[in-house]
Amino acid sequence: MSFNQYATIIAYIDDLAICEDDFGDLWYADIPESCAEPGAAIEIQILHRLDALPESDQQSILRQIDAQASQAGGV
Repeated sequence: MSFNQYATIIAYIDDLAICEDDFGDLWYADIPESCAEPGAAIEIQILHRLDALPESDQQSILRQIDAQASQAGGV
């Protein structure tokens, strides 16, 4: 079994690309939306784990992801 070295952009929040890997882990990067649209695969090597952000930023991002998913008919 090999590790998928990509994560998919699921949202842009506070000028950050928020990505999710195959394990459901969240990552972020400062990638302009004009350079990579939601749904694009990004190499994990250039991403940072979401839990590297301050707790308040993490919670804000998670709330916004939940709100977007609710509006889209998801979670």
